[in-house]
Amino acid sequence: MELQARQQVEINFWKYSPIERPEADSLQVMLDKAIDASILSDCLKPYTAVFNSAETILELGAGQGWASCFIKRLCPTAFVTTTDISDWALQSIHKWEYIYRVKIDETIACKSYEIPKPDQSIDLIFCFAAAHHFVAHRRTLQEIARVLKPNGHCYYFYEPSCLAFLYSLAHWRVNHKRPEVPEDVLIYPKIEAIARESGLVCTPNFYPHTFRRGGGETLYYMILSKLPYLQRLLPCSINYQFVKP
Repeated sequence: MELQARQQVEINFWKYSPIERPEADSLQVMLDKAIDASILSDCLKPYTAVFNSAETILELGAGQGWASCFIKRLCPTAFVTTTDISDWALQSIHKWEYIYRVKIDETIACKSYEIPKPDQSIDLIFCFAAAHHFVAHRRTLQEIARVLKPNGHCYYFYEPSCLAFLYSLAHWRVNHKRPEVPEDVLIYPKIEAIARESGLVCTPNFYPHTFRRGGGETLYYMILSKLPYLQRLLPCSINYQFVKP
């Protein structure tokens, strides 16, 4: 699918989804995001000090912005900006502000590679299970490098990833699970190479968690967690850390 067509699907999803459009008030979404929040909390553990020291934090591909609200609750003094390609998604952020008892400082509808921020203006950028929707990875990482301050950090949390030879199989699997929105899988050596070209140091941290998995998936990720060498060979969730020197 062409990039522009994929982006329109993303935008329209948040406008028309029966459970995630702005006027919806779905208990199922609340329950799902509670599980996602527990995963995000676990992902954050090695980087707590980095988040706590950041004065400016920006989320890319935030959807309704629940993760931004979670971070604002953890880092109340930081100026938190929430972005997503769809303004329809951002219209729901007030629901999560109410749940987390916070107020997000700024919301912006923008593409991941067109962030309306000055050069070297952001301490920390993050996204949660969103980077595999970006598609334009080179432009996105170049844009991240542009807006990050020197020694700034970026994190792609909880991203489906694999090597190139398994991409077709992994791509089929994620789209079979959630066909309503085009999904992708990150080829992690490619992301590392693009990051280097963009002036970022990338560290992929393999994350074979078993939260929110089906029976077969739970067994698969348990095996990966016991055999770390397989994490580099087989599809696995990854938390990517990018640092701008």
